[in-house]
Amino acid sequence: MKNKKVLFTIITLLVVITVGFIATVFSLYVLKMKEYKQQIDFLNSQIVNIDVQDDNKLEQNQSSSQNTSIESLSDAELTQISSFLNQKGNNPFLQSNYSNPSEVDLSYIISSHKYVANDQEVERYEQLTKYEVTTQLYKATTEELKNELISKFGVQFVTNMNTEECKYLKEEDSYYTVCGDDLYVEIVCTSGAKKDNYYTVNFKSKQETGMQIEGTVILAGQDTNSLFFVSNQVREK
Repeated sequence: MKNKKVLFTIITLLVVITVGFIATVFSLYVLKMKEYKQQIDFLNSQIVNIDVQDDNKLEQNQSSSQNTSIESLSDAELTQISSFLNQKGNNPFLQSNYSNPSEVDLSYIISSHKYVANDQEVERYEQLTKYEVTTQLYKATTEELKNELISKFGVQFVTNMNTEECKYLKEEDSYYTVCGDDLYVEIVCTSGAKKDNYYTVNFKSKQETGMQIEGTVILAGQDTNSLFFVSNQVREK
């Protein structure tokens, strides 16, 4: 009987410890989700309210706005932002629609030269998927993608990611995409406005041939030399 009581006590303690651990982990997760939502709500509340469909309406919207802190971007600022967006690491963030990091199409980020898979990684991918790679395979680990989103959006963490356009392999904890074309598109910023530390910028493809893109990106930063992405809207041409 004594042994049974000791065993029962040990089991009870283990159950209590397990339940306490699960409750603690869940509480931390809820807290992180709350902080993340507050970050996104704050960013969205700072967005400049302009009509992004027509560059010619920028001046009209600002003159009728009650907030006098909204200013048109100068040609020099537009040139600086164009250079920033044309960087290899930033250009992929212009090619999908999103309002927060979890909505970004990862396939555009993965299919950059930074994440080209080597021969061993291609062989491993083919073994796991039973799919023969005939073009270029790109691979990025979950940690690499989360760190990239954190650095580009200026947030402290990313809770989930958009996996619709790429393939995730649990065995490698990595995301893959196959692409035969260079998806880089040089753009030019055509107009924009700023309010406090937030920039709303219209852009379009610089070249009239090849892959075409047009849209509006919202950026945040102290100035045009230190910018983070907030959201992006791509429009059909």
